[in-house]
Amino acid sequence: MRVWNTQHLPASQQYTYWREVLCEAFTALDCVVPSEQDRGGGFSSRVTSNTFADLGVSQLQSRAQSVRRGRSEISRRPSEYFFANLQVMGRCLVRQDGREILAQAGDLYLVDTTRPYEIDQADDDWQSLCCTVPHARLSPLLVRPAHELTARHLSRDSGMGRVAADFVQTLADQAVAFDLGQQRVLADNLNTLLAAALQGTAGTDARQADSLRQELYGAMLRYIESHLRDPALQVRQVASHFRVSERYLHKLFEGREHSFTQEVLARRLAHCAQALAQTERTRPVASIAFQWGFGDVSHFCRQFKRRYGMSPSAYREEVSRRSGT
Repeated sequence: MRVWNTQHLPASQQYTYWREVLCEAFTALDCVVPSEQDRGGGFSSRVTSNTFADLGVSQLQSRAQSVRRGRSEISRRPSEYFFANLQVMGRCLVRQDGREILAQAGDLYLVDTTRPYEIDQADDDWQSLCCTVPHARLSPLLVRPAHELTARHLSRDSGMGRVAADFVQTLADQAVAFDLGQQRVLADNLNTLLAAALQGTAGTDARQADSLRQELYGAMLRYIESHLRDPALQVRQVASHFRVSERYLHKLFEGREHSFTQEVLARRLAHCAQALAQTERTRPVASIAFQWGFGDVSHFCRQFKRRYGMSPSAYREEVSRRSGT
């Protein structure tokens, strides 16, 4: 058994050490935390890893983070494994092969180290179990291509998913209790269970992913609206609040009417236009712009004219003329 623990290090070194631990215990990975401030603070994390026949069985607990295996990591350290991960506590977003799921406590899912993937652990207090399964052991048992089976739920609510998740939990709890012969038998059983459970996973994952994205997008719009007055409102702040990467936030806004930046700008301009129409004519335009998060009056005036076809002052005069005041 091997144990990696950040607690023996000064707080300022824990995050850097944790990134090295992930690569040593699993494969080449890039780990990013939601907030820059967290990198210099304490980052209490732990991995306990056992070898189980030709499998690896690891228990992890850590803070909110995004773990990515991109093409550069794959090129730097090629490996042919599946990670069968059981979310024990907390929630995580899993993305691979064009799919995305939200894994909650009790959910088992698969990722493949031969292709890029991302796992965003959303909570500051999460735990998971990871079984490292060689391609050579699981792939021959699959009746569908592996790229169709990654990032899908094997929920405890389904029959085979529950059996497979419970089996992974048992292996983690009892890994040191079995001799090598018993380990080989149990490893074969795990591969058989995973293959059987994976065959029935394609049903509702796409609808669940769409629902999750829409729910998160709506929550972000509400957050933006409530923080428009903050001049520092930007992608990093919102991504950190929702415990997702900045790249994922931008993806949520792709294909919609506005990008993140355009959404913030459009809402601020709309509030300014409303204020120009409703407040006394003596209130300075700059005061209204500053109230709604603009830090530069010239920039505000340019954007306002681009949006409404006239300057803020002319807009106020036009609204006043039309209303007869």
